[in-house]
Amino acid sequence: MADLTFFLNSDAAAAHDCAYSAYWENTSAAVRHTLTTSRGTSAATITPCTRTNGQHLGIGCQLVSAAIATGRTWTTSDTIDFVIMCQDYAESGSSTLALSIRVFNAAGDTVIGTLYEGVINNVNWISGYRSRHNDGVAVQNTVVMPDNGHIVVEIGFHDPFAATFSNRLIIGEMSGGPLLLSDDQTDVDLYPWLAFTYGAPAGVNVALTGVCG
Repeated sequence: MADLTFFLNSDAAAAHDCAYSAYWENTSAAVRHTLTTSRGTSAATITPCTRTNGQHLGIGCQLVSAAIATGRTWTTSDTIDFVIMCQDYAESGSSTLALSIRVFNAAGDTVIGTLYEGVINNVNWISGYRSRHNDGVAVQNTVVMPDNGHIVVEIGFHDPFAATFSNRLIIGEMSGGPLLLSDDQTDVDLYPWLAFTYGAPAGVNVALTGVCG
């Protein structure tokens, strides 16, 4: 199981308004919410990701964890599992899932380091909602998080075509179970999650599903 799992709360306000990563070319549609280490009951929330002509990267949401009392160290031996529902609203057929994960200090105003930044799934989005995931992607840098630091996750998309349009993500802790680590789910009642090191949220039987590892 994962040694640190987060759920994407769509109701609670973020602990801090952390600066968006310079990785994103367009942050105009971004909203801020909270990462939680236990599942709540926040409703499904559709989050647009936009970009304008000449841009390729748009962010949909920033999620900030509460202060993590005891700091920890990530190394490039650690891995990330992540799954979320995506929609290519403009039907370009060429958008892919991009992710930025950074560690901030206790005040939420200084970046300590970047755990991952880039496209994390190369399967193109489609016009209907479909899950997109990564399974066991390596952390990119060694990062030492101080006591009471925060993890900041930003979710968006990359598209090679420099046109103006929007895509969509679904966040929240919906009524169903967790999304599995696959690219073919269509049930929007299943909730997204992110985990560090091998694992999945409670309720996913890794041995039976065969989607982890």
